[in-house]
Amino acid sequence: MTRSRLWSHSWPFAVALAWCSASAHAIDFIQDLARAYPTLFRNYQAMLPAEFADATWLYRLDGVTLSIDEGMMIDGTPFIRVYGCKPHACGDEQVALIFSTDGKIGAIKVRSAELTGGEAVFFGSDHPALRRIVDRDF
Repeated sequence: MTRSRLWSHSWPFAVALAWCSASAHAIDFIQDLARAYPTLFRNYQAMLPAEFADATWLYRLDGVTLSIDEGMMIDGTPFIRVYGCKPHACGDEQVALIFSTDGKIGAIKVRSAELTGGEAVFFGSDHPALRRIVDRDF
C-alpha cells in the first residue's frame, strides 16, 4: 500500500485520537476558570455578596492557584474544585470552590481578614459532599 493511500485510511483515526486525548476545558491556573467555564464563573460571582466585588483576587479569581481538581464526579455529575488565595496574603485570604462543570450547583468557602473578619464563611449549596470538599482546603 502506498504512503498516500495509507494516510487516506488512517487520518480519521489520528483526528479522533487527538480529539479524545485533549480536554476541552483543562485549566492550569485559577485565572483560567472564567475562560474555560464561563457559566460556572458567572454563577460563582453571583453567589458572592456584592461587597466582595472590590476584592479582585476573590471576585475575578485573580489570585494564586493552590490546587485544581477537574476530575471529580459526585452523584454522576462532573465537578471542578479550585483552591486559591490572595497574592502575598495566602495565610489570611483564601477561597475554595466546587462547582458542577455546567455551573448549576456549587459551594464556596471564603476566609478573609478584610472581608469576613478572618472567619470561614460558606456560600451556595448546602450539599454535604460539596461542603466537605471545600472544608478540606482550609
